[in-house]
Amino acid sequence: MYIKIFIFSFLFLLGCKVEPDPVIFGSEFCNHCAMGIHDPRYGGLILTEKGKSYKFDSLECLLKFEDEKLDKAEKIKARYVFNTFKKGELVKLDQAIFLKIPNMRSPMGAGIWASSSLEEISKAKAERGGEVLNWSQLKILLEQK
Repeated sequence: MYIKIFIFSFLFLLGCKVEPDPVIFGSEFCNHCAMGIHDPRYGGLILTEKGKSYKFDSLECLLKFEDEKLDKAEKIKARYVFNTFKKGELVKLDQAIFLKIPNMRSPMGAGIWASSSLEEISKAKAERGGEVLNWSQLKILLEQK
């Protein structure tokens, strides 16, 4: 009897996946600055190992929250950015390609678009200008701000 309970419990836990909560644009607030998360082109999310989702209206807020407010005991499972070109789609930060567009209006002013597709970013760059960056380059740029 106990073996059956153990096996069932093990299989149940094995099937549980930690995934980010969906972002409800216009109804949620940034965990760093408390501004509303309205624009699906900007922002991101931190997912902890325990399944807690922290949501942000900009990548600037995500970085500042992680540095200043996130409990260091919380282990981060993944960081995501909103795909500028596909509303509601999350892209892992380390797999995203970014376009920093000068003078682009955005929640915290950095003017950053993101995608998993180099083709989408290249097309946007041709139309709007800007600088194509990976996450490491963008992080250094934002930390200097």
